[in-house]
Amino acid sequence: MTVELVCARAGIKVITTPPAASKYRARETIAIATISGLVNRQTAVGARRILEVLANADFAPITSPQIRAAELLMTHKEFNSGSILRSLPRPWQTSI
Repeated sequence: MTVELVCARAGIKVITTPPAASKYRARETIAIATISGLVNRQTAVGARRILEVLANADFAPITSPQIRAAELLMTHKEFNSGSILRSLPRPWQTSI
């Protein structure tokens, strides 16, 4: 249930079987196990932020390697000191 909610909030559609003729649409994924692991490691909010980046890139489909790469780049201190997740806008913050 958490995976479905995180994906829905990130604007990603989870499909359970590959589409006919492998014609994926943007923002679709079958990487359920990878997203589940992402949620376990990063919490639902952190996972949603990572998935939103991939969804906004309009990948078709969003693959497991893309999810793992985005997680690494957005959270590992070697790449950014963890500052990307902290610097993303939060809906409850308003800029004046």
